Amino acid sequence: MKDFQLSTTINPENETESNVIWSSNNEEYVSINDDGVVSIKKYTPDEIIISLTSLTDETIKEEWKFNIIKKEFRLFTMHKDYNLYLDKKDIPININLAISSEYFTYSDIYQNLPYIEIFYNYDKSIISIDELGNMTPLKTGCTNLTINANGLGYTQANVCVKQNYINNHIKRIELSGKRQLTKHSTAVINLVAKSDDSTDTGWTILHYEYQKIGQKIVNEGYVAVKINERNTFRLPNVEDTGVILFHTLNMNTLMTHFIDVK
Repeated sequence: MKDFQLSTTINPENETESNVIWSSNNEEYVSINDDGVVSIKKYTPDEIIISLTSLTDETIKEEWKFNIIKKEFRLFTMHKDYNLYLDKKDIPININLAISSEYFTYSDIYQNLPYIEIFYNYDKSIISIDELGNMTPLKTGCTNLTINANGLGYTQANVCVKQNYINNHIKRIELSGKRQLTKHSTAVINLVAKSDDSTDTGWTILHYEYQKIGQKIVNEGYVAVKINERNTFRLPNVEDTGVILFHTLNMNTLMTHFIDVK
């Protein structure tokens, strides 16, 4: 709800606005500034009274009484499941708020609808949430996240925090594929990077090296692979018998694939 202006006429004409004062009976929910601009902060079922009082004679007073109308709320998430990674932060909660036929994003709520309060319930040891609705993962694990607006709209989602996006703890690399090739053909290798947690998802980076027997490295680079899933790696134009070595960036896990070129 936007702020609105109360207009007044002060008599006699020699009186000025500096001789009067605006006030609200409940500043926690509704405030008014010296210019008569009313700001609704949040919903209350109680009656609001705005007063304009003369500073020269407190018995001279005018009052406006009103109630805040509670519209129908519908709060929902665009995602029911969030997978977060420890090296990522400030991940926005994708929620929308419907008030009657109008729809608002979280930024709309925060910036333009200050009288609407968003409340969260979640495991605070796994994630944190700031006032803008951004999540920061704290440790691995899962928590149920419930969200409501002024107790009127309600939704929930499941949030799981995984190991780091790039530096997952890969405990082994599994390789398979054709080992005998003709000269200048493409080596096709099936690759699975297994992490400590078999339910882990996301990506990791592996370094690969192709080396001819008894010679220096011929080809090397990096490849992004999905964790705990089968990936296909292709190395074109293999000329001679050699090995392809895959290892994690920290060199803790490695595996070789022998290729025999005829």
